[in-house]
Amino acid sequence: MGGTSWHGLSRSVVPEPTHSGEITGTSHRGKTYFYLYARTASPTEAVPRHPSDTEGTSMSSRRSIHSTSLTDGEIVEQSDLGSITRVTADTFPILQGLSVKRVLINPGAMRTPHWHANANELTYCVSGTALVSVLDNYSKFSTFVVTAGQMFHIDSGSLHHIENIGTDVAEFIIAFRNERPEDFGLGATFGAFTDAVLGNTYDLPSSDMSRIRRDTSDRKLALRVGDPDIPSNAYFNDPHKFDIEGLPPGLTYTYG
Repeated sequence: MGGTSWHGLSRSVVPEPTHSGEITGTSHRGKTYFYLYARTASPTEAVPRHPSDTEGTSMSSRRSIHSTSLTDGEIVEQSDLGSITRVTADTFPILQGLSVKRVLINPGAMRTPHWHANANELTYCVSGTALVSVLDNYSKFSTFVVTAGQMFHIDSGSLHHIENIGTDVAEFIIAFRNERPEDFGLGATFGAFTDAVLGNTYDLPSSDMSRIRRDTSDRKLALRVGDPDIPSNAYFNDPHKFDIEGLPPGLTYTYG
């Protein structure tokens, strides 16, 4: 990577990563920063996954406490529908007030409706086309389409889902404002309540709720039934969405 510093932090503070898909992180003035590196690693490079693996290895092949792999992160869910991996303080202790997920959603699949009780999220779309739906406070509903190079923000507690409406794999990098974000799936939540409780909540007969097939399993990825239902206004601008790649670069040099 060009230059002698990253965002004002010297390389002596933020070690330069050496492996594709690797994250480096550092704590600076009470905040945690991370950097995703995409260089292709040499097949001969040895990267121990745990500190105990460093026994007998040279200093140059040891993984720093400041770096980890997002592509080889903790697997949350993996199937024919896609995959979710994450890096939290449990596997990357240097994180403070920050964690990261990588979500791959195959065509026709979705990240099921859910919310985070203890963290806002900021999502960057690496590739693909997806429909995002958000239910904010005071029953304010939004739905919009995101494509590669766009970002969107979700408040803590807001119910949301991400659905792949394209023909290619949709990839997302998600940053959370908590080192251990909590996920609550809508389907699993419905499964935990009785028909009577749900009926009272939505002012409907409990018999209506008995028709809904549900259980307490939190299925984070699911297959869409039929064609995607895309509202006509989903392609308009939305306050949740930000086209970061559409901005002119603030700085432009021959080397980056």
